[in-house]
Amino acid sequence: MALTETKIMEMLNSYVGTSAGKKSIKQIKDDIISGKIKRPSGSKIPTFDEMERAAAKLCHVVGSAAREHERPDGSDVHKGIPHSVVSIIENIDYGKPKKISDTEYSIDLYFTNVLQRPSLMPSKYEGINNIVALFNNGEISPKSKYVYGEWHGEFHRGITSRDGTHFIEQAVKDFNGNYGALYNATAEYDTEIYG
Repeated sequence: MALTETKIMEMLNSYVGTSAGKKSIKQIKDDIISGKIKRPSGSKIPTFDEMERAAAKLCHVVGSAAREHERPDGSDVHKGIPHSVVSIIENIDYGKPKKISDTEYSIDLYFTNVLQRPSLMPSKYEGINNIVALFNNGEISPKSKYVYGEWHGEFHRGITSRDGTHFIEQAVKDFNGNYGALYNATAEYDTEIYG
């Protein structure tokens, strides 16, 4: 009996349908992702290093999107993002790839700085839990009166509304449109926090 290409493919297809075949394929894929074995030419399976490079690129894109909305000193406080908050956003980092299914991995991005801010009037109002979300989403305060208080040694009047910049949505769209195919990755964000 001659061993033809057709016969080899029939035998291979039979094997991959068995539990041993499925286990072998899964092990090979895991070894490719972890970098233990070299990826076959043309493979779309990203390695951990490539996943981390994609996460680093997304961090850069988020920082760039925030800088596009940075407001100059002395400009309308209802619009844009102050430099102090842009600096917080630029200190975004990422964790290690986490397996979420046989075909998907996830990498969480996080801000390394404290995101909470105290109230100008702490005896009466709570502060801000997430300064990044505030400048991304905007806010219309239910309080009809202005809040006055001290901030960094100076007396200030708070504001009752702030336009959202939606820089996180912009960054996700920019990454997916410009880099998603290159890195074989899709960026997503928590719409409950940044939506």
